[in-house]
This record gives sequence, structure tokens and C-alpha cells, in this order.
Amino acid sequence: MQIDWDGLNTFADWSGALDRILAQATEALQAGDAAQRVEASELLLEFVRNSPDATAAQLEVIAKAAMDDLAGKAVGEALASLSARTAELALHSKVINAIAEDNELKARSIRLDKARQVIDATAGIVVTLTELRQTLRDSADDLAVAAKIDRAVKAIHDLVPFVMKVKG
Repeated sequence: MQIDWDGLNTFADWSGALDRILAQATEALQAGDAAQRVEASELLLEFVRNSPDATAAQLEVIAKAAMDDLAGKAVGEALASLSARTAELALHSKVINAIAEDNELKARSIRLDKARQVIDATAGIVVTLTELRQTLRDSADDLAVAAKIDRAVKAIHDLVPFVMKVKG
């Protein structure tokens, strides 16, 4: 099995790679193939060497334990242990995914709050600009200001529908 270690960036990438390695180790044990067991052990070692501590510290613990399982136990015990490692990986992945989903919900909420603030602020600005526009006279300076106010109000009106589409 070839793994592009540089192509693994996210927790999901790293946990997916470990899951594939654990599956290969399980197949090697079930087949009784010593060469496959050695290859799986080497992949687990490479996993530990290459995985970033910040992203995959718990995954390294699982990989190291799986290496021990491959090296020192009878086939039946090793299969049971690798099965436990796979379950441990699934549980750890579930926890990390739940945290990521919670963070995404919080980010969406923040975006909605900001969009509401923009809508509220623009409504007040439009009212104030419209009131100022009504006080202007027909002088050249006032007409220039009135034209700028008209453009600003139109730009705000054009912007509002896009802000309202911001998804949380």
C-alpha cells in the first residue's frame, strides 16, 4: 500500500490512512502472511513518523498500540486487539467530527449575526441619508451631494439582498 504522507492534511485524511493500515494489518493476520504483517508494521511506523502531533496525537497512540499488537501476540489475540484499535479509531474520529460540526454551527451563527447587524445598520443609514436628501436645495453643491446620496442609497439597496442570502 502506498500512502502519500504529504497529501494528508486534515484529521479525516490521517484517520482514513490509519484505518486503511489497520485493515491491511487485519487482513495480514487473517491470511497468516508474515510479509504482509511486516509491511503493515512498517506502514504503522511510517504513520507515527509522519503524522503531525497537533492533528494526530491520539492516532499515533492507536498506531503504536497496533504495532505492538502485530509484533507480540498470537494471531487470535492480535486480531482481537486490532479490532479494538479500529473501534478506538472510529470512536476518536466520531468525537473529532462532532467537535468540528459544533464549530461549524457556531461559525454559521456568527455569520448570521453579522448579516443581521449589516441589515439593521443599512436601514438606519438609508433613513438618515433620505432625510438629509430632503433638506438639500437646488444649488450646484447640494445637487452634487444629492446625486452622491442617491448613488449610495442605490448601492445599499443593491447590497441588501446579497447580505440577506448569507447562510448560517
